[in-house]
Amino acid sequence: MVIVYGWKTNIKKEKHLGKKHCTNCSHDEDMFLAKEIFKLHIFGIPIFWKTKRRFVMCSNCGVVEELNKADYTERLKEL
Repeated sequence: MVIVYGWKTNIKKEKHLGKKHCTNCSHDEDMFLAKEIFKLHIFGIPIFWKTKRRFVMCSNCGVVEELNKADYTERLKEL
C-alpha cells in the first residue's frame, strides 16, 4: 500500500494595517497582520494544521515583527 503525504507552510494575511514606516527598508509601505500556518496532509487532504507564529509584515521587503497570541488578537479586533 502506498501512502501519499506531504506538508506545507503558508502565510495568511489577515488584516491590512495601512501604510506605516518600515524600520528595515525605510519606506512608508502597506503593513499586514499575518500568521504562518503549517499543514500536514495525506492524499491532498489536510489532516493537521498549526499556527507556527503571528506577526506584522511589510509588503515591500517582507520583514516581520513577531507578536504573541494576545497582542495578535488585540490588533485583529482593532478597527
